[in-house]
Amino acid sequence: MFSGNGHHHHHQERVATGGGTFDTLHLGHQEYIRTVFEYADQVLLYVSSDEYAKAKKVYEVRPYHLRVRRLESFIINKLGINRDRYEIRQLNTLAQVKNDLLKEDIHIALVVPEYYALLRRINQERMDHGKKGILILVKQRTRDHNNGDLSSTAIHRRFIRL
Repeated sequence: MFSGNGHHHHHQERVATGGGTFDTLHLGHQEYIRTVFEYADQVLLYVSSDEYAKAKKVYEVRPYHLRVRRLESFIINKLGINRDRYEIRQLNTLAQVKNDLLKEDIHIALVVPEYYALLRRINQERMDHGKKGILILVKQRTRDHNNGDLSSTAIHRRFIRL
């Protein structure tokens, strides 16, 4: 589907990208994933590797294969989306994402605010190389009814702050 393995349909398919650790697959994640698929025909999703997640998170994350299995189950069973509409890639370094996004045919990126600057830099480089910029959509963090941050980090923190 990506890197031109020859099955691009005749009309220009819109490709979106997004990513995360997806530890608990809470409502914020579900809304995020649903939104990415609403914007595009094909979706490239990055899921943090265990090592990458460990470096970034204050809590123990579930193993990569379990996080991916739960994510796929949500995409296929809850959203009813076909396997041929997305690709999941393990995210090991931001440099890897940057390299991918410089060469891939990507139209839209749905990111949380802390990745906005990175995407701006990637766009600058894409345009320096004569490629079109990626449309960057910033997904604000979902708030719960107490106006708390619905990220897994916040959920874990709230949980441990007994």
